[in-house]
Amino acid sequence: MGCCSHATDRISLEGIVKKLTLIQANNIHRGYKVQTQGRRIAIPDWDEYLMTIAVAVAQRANCLRGENKVGAILVKDRRIISTGYNGTPSKAANCLEAGCQYCRTKKRKETCTCVHAEQNALLAAARFGIAVDNAEVYTTVQPCFSCSKELLQARIRAVYYVIPWGDDLSKIQQQALREIQARFPDGTKRINLKIPTQHSLVYDSASNVSALKAA
Repeated sequence: MGCCSHATDRISLEGIVKKLTLIQANNIHRGYKVQTQGRRIAIPDWDEYLMTIAVAVAQRANCLRGENKVGAILVKDRRIISTGYNGTPSKAANCLEAGCQYCRTKKRKETCTCVHAEQNALLAAARFGIAVDNAEVYTTVQPCFSCSKELLQARIRAVYYVIPWGDDLSKIQQQALREIQARFPDGTKRINLKIPTQHSLVYDSASNVSALKAA
């Protein structure tokens, strides 16, 4: 179903834990180490810790509009106040069930019904009456124009991301994106998080095609 319901392709909790453990193993240099009972234990720093949770949120994504599964979390005082991932609206058929005409046909982009991860995080907070002003957003993919404007309007103070967005934009568009994202009070920062290839933040196109044909 849609962005707030169970996905068709269920992923086991054990599988997610294994993938996130591998991410942590590949990023132990980012945090610090503590000595306990003769062992050195790696502790992730706050950026790595929060972004890894955003990566876990992305596993629920089902939108096929772009190449990436996207997860976003809103954070205040290092506490998560809302989460979101890209996909169709709640109670709507998801993309793998041909719920979005654009994702199914790749024609008429304006007919896309999918909601971006950052938008879903903001909307979820609004739905449950959670104030987001001065919060930070950790999102697996750099926000687009629309999401950047909405995050600014919601008074988000900082944006952290792993995967850059907008490589296919013109130079003028890329400059415009930099200018709008420069408006965040605490800026926009790319987190150098190593994500192993077996952790699927990128959709398996062959599986998607098979799923859509079956639908």
